[in-house]
Amino acid sequence: MPKGGVGKTATAAALAWGLREHKKRTLVVDLDPQMADLSLVLGVDKLRVSYTSRELMLHPEREFAPVKIDEYLDLVPADPDPVLTEMRLGKETMVSGPVKLRRALDKVEARYEFILCDCRPGGGAVMANTLVACEHIIAPVQLTRFAASCIVELSTILEEVFDGQARPLIRYLPTFWTSDKESEEALAFVEDKCRGALYETRIPRAVAIARSMAEAASLFDARFKDSKGPEAYRVFVHEFLARTEAIHV
Repeated sequence: MPKGGVGKTATAAALAWGLREHKKRTLVVDLDPQMADLSLVLGVDKLRVSYTSRELMLHPEREFAPVKIDEYLDLVPADPDPVLTEMRLGKETMVSGPVKLRRALDKVEARYEFILCDCRPGGGAVMANTLVACEHIIAPVQLTRFAASCIVELSTILEEVFDGQARPLIRYLPTFWTSDKESEEALAFVEDKCRGALYETRIPRAVAIARSMAEAASLFDARFKDSKGPEAYRVFVHEFLARTEAIHV
């Protein structure tokens, strides 16, 4: 999504752990080098690795070398110098279009059943490359009064990137659900605005979700079993798999 703080990285992490539980061979590409980035959540310090998303996109001559989390999960960590990469990728995008990431993933996609890309909020060359590389977009929408602006901004970015060309399939995921009036009104708006493009799962506001990220632990670890967060994300993983498999039947 264009805005941060909507549950984007938490959703990517939960989906990665969930696909691992289902024994799906998964590659995670971290394109959002923020303080609490997906690499750290998955237990990898991007400053201690030599192969990151920069090498993946800008150095195709280098051997593909993701970090192996376990048997089913690989990670290409976030770039520790995102400003330089954004500048260089921007120059190349002006010449050849936002296709660098797509071309890089084309070379390795046969190794995996799923490839998850977590990009940073806002526009720019990295986001454009990510959108073009993906077949499906999961767009978390925080259930607050700002939900409408998030949907509008994403629609604007998609129009600019694809400019009349076929877009990837997009589906919105309501996050930070509570039972208060603001959340109820935001959900009603999202359900009306995104009809036909909305996950049925509602992700609640839950301390365990933030704790799992801070502790670099799977949300599905036993320590979080009493929280409603893991159960909601398990439901989401099942829904994601069901919808994805239905499309590819």
